[in-house]
Amino acid sequence: MPAIEAMASGLPVICTAWSAHMEYMNHSNSLLLNMERLEQVKPSGSWTDQIYSGSRWAKPSVNHLRILMRKVYENQEECRFLGAKARQDVLAKFTWQQSASRVRERLEQLVQR
Repeated sequence: MPAIEAMASGLPVICTAWSAHMEYMNHSNSLLLNMERLEQVKPSGSWTDQIYSGSRWAKPSVNHLRILMRKVYENQEECRFLGAKARQDVLAKFTWQQSASRVRERLEQLVQR
């Protein structure tokens, strides 16, 4: 949620190029961070272990993060446009109403199985 909330606010967002947020993030509206590899989620003994069991986390590239952060600092005007594009994309496709409609459609598909 923090990434799409920041995008909806018109902020440039840096996020790993992996997982569910790739549904709304792309190279035209965000700064996608390369990853070094995928790592298996390690059990910690908490209740979340069941939720994330079998999942993989992206280990982000620290070097690429430095590059992207430098880009944001050195190209603030360009990144303002990137943030504006992100906001435009979120408002066009990912309002609460649109998201709820997609969830409802998916649930209806599952019920029909």
